Amino acid sequence: MKSEIAMVTLAALVCVAAPSLTEGQQNADENRGGRGVLYLAGAYQFAEIDLQTNAVKTWPLLTLAGLDDDAPECAARHAPISCDWHASETRLDLKSGRMYFVTPADNPGVETEAGDEDDPGPRQFVVWVVGLADLKPVKTLEIPFAQEDMPTIVLSQDGKKLLVAYEDKDGKSRDVETIDTKAFVKESEVKDSSGEILNAYFPTGTYFATSDKFVVSGDFRIWKERGQFRSEYLDPRAKLPAAETKRLSGFLKAVGGKTFLPASAAGSVKGTTLEMVVNEAVTESAFWTVDMETGTTSPAVLPKYLARGELLGKGEEIALLEERPKSASQNTGNRFEKTGHVAIYNVKSGAKLREFMMPALEGVGEMLCSNADGSLAAYGHGRDELMILDLKAGRVTRVVGKFDSMPQPRYIGACEFGE
Repeated sequence: MKSEIAMVTLAALVCVAAPSLTEGQQNADENRGGRGVLYLAGAYQFAEIDLQTNAVKTWPLLTLAGLDDDAPECAARHAPISCDWHASETRLDLKSGRMYFVTPADNPGVETEAGDEDDPGPRQFVVWVVGLADLKPVKTLEIPFAQEDMPTIVLSQDGKKLLVAYEDKDGKSRDVETIDTKAFVKESEVKDSSGEILNAYFPTGTYFATSDKFVVSGDFRIWKERGQFRSEYLDPRAKLPAAETKRLSGFLKAVGGKTFLPASAAGSVKGTTLEMVVNEAVTESAFWTVDMETGTTSPAVLPKYLARGELLGKGEEIALLEERPKSASQNTGNRFEKTGHVAIYNVKSGAKLREFMMPALEGVGEMLCSNADGSLAAYGHGRDELMILDLKAGRVTRVVGKFDSMPQPRYIGACEFGE
């Protein structure tokens, strides 16, 4: 499972700094950038975008870690499996000006003593701390030999603790180390052999709740209790009022003589998880939120079309990006594409605040992240095009730069706006 989520192979990295160019629905002068800085980290590349000028700077993540990203053996026609390594599990701490990420201890192409090109065997990994001001390593922490899957990390809201989770080299348990980020030393270690993967695994979309009391992973809360991490499922339907359940009746699914509401987590920020359901015909969708502290829910939004939902800012607004199925001739990879229609809703009231057409979004793409007040969003269009969306005015700014390794918010990498 983790290999499918985390080990995403992208195009070879090319480091390019490009001049800015803006393009949108209005003229270039009116549609110029935003404020502050946008940071993007993919599997291979770290990028910094100045939102005042839209100037782009990029760096290979492996190079920042002092690793060689162009080993000769990795260019061979049949490159060994040990070449398929990249930086991963990136976490950004803009308060302290740090970036945390994980790499193998060795250069790509280097095999462990017991490994071979088809099965590299257990490997040793390193957690890196890099300063964002100069992009130089501040500290490192070696992780004991583990199975080939990359360790996963999650940073506390106050930036003082880092959880590092990995499968033990014997494959019999998962370990979670708690790291003190000031001294960057191991504070404690928990071994889990329960078989419940979320007890000791923190995928990319996982984060500490604002209180730092527990970790949120979609509809799960992960607590440390009696010296062990334990995952707890918070049913997003449990506290839906009867009136809301009735409004959502068109999305009920019948299985084995019983009906249920097939809700799934579409995203989560600041302790609020966005839930989504789709009708049987895959023509309509509905959304509501769950407070991960209390389980309370917001009014459902039923847009009467298929959409991708994204929580904006601190989770106070929802952006719905309308989708349509691809034509049969296009139906490879992603099954759906954006129409360019965007609607913004208030979470607490469920009221529509504004909507607009953004033709530049047509096709395959996804929102990568939004800024603190939800007015701006980074949007990855296709595989390598970056756009900045003004969600107050409905404008699009195209950022010209070489993005060979865009983050995928639910699978790999990181995206954050800095002021």
